[in-house]
Amino acid sequence: MKQLTVLCTTLILVAGFGSQALAEMVGAYVIKDKKFAQKSAHNGIERALANLSVFIRGKVRDRLRAQQRVCLRVDIALVGEDVEIACRTNGRKARSAASGTVRTIQIGNGKSALLSHKVASSSIVQTLQQGKTRRTATYRLGADGKTMTVDIELASDKLDTPVRYRLVYSRR
Repeated sequence: MKQLTVLCTTLILVAGFGSQALAEMVGAYVIKDKKFAQKSAHNGIERALANLSVFIRGKVRDRLRAQQRVCLRVDIALVGEDVEIACRTNGRKARSAASGTVRTIQIGNGKSALLSHKVASSSIVQTLQQGKTRRTATYRLGADGKTMTVDIELASDKLDTPVRYRLVYSRR
């Protein structure tokens, strides 16, 4: 009975958003290949830094690497009318309305950021904006229903080229 209630609630919420994508994406995912994922993030950072002065490149690289740690396990859930995407590697959760409504969240050290989740026909787009820096993660479930790709873009007025990379997860 409890499973039926959860299923009915999920279906009602998804119907309200006009997308089956969210219901299909709810679940837990683990990174497919940790070394490949780390290399993908590393290469994305290096491409973005290519035009920076050699004098500041090291400092910016260290800061970006600290901010762009690869999440080894991702959980996607429906919580009421909200989408919640949690990184189980670092314990961070990002929760906002599935409709794309922007929500202010606390990100630590007394700082805040603007968060939104937009559910499209085959993806969830998560945007986190802090000052002039914007991180966009696009979650897409593969046709097999077991593989999820996440395209990440980090744009800032301090970078000539955004940091871009792709992570691949398997459903648990």
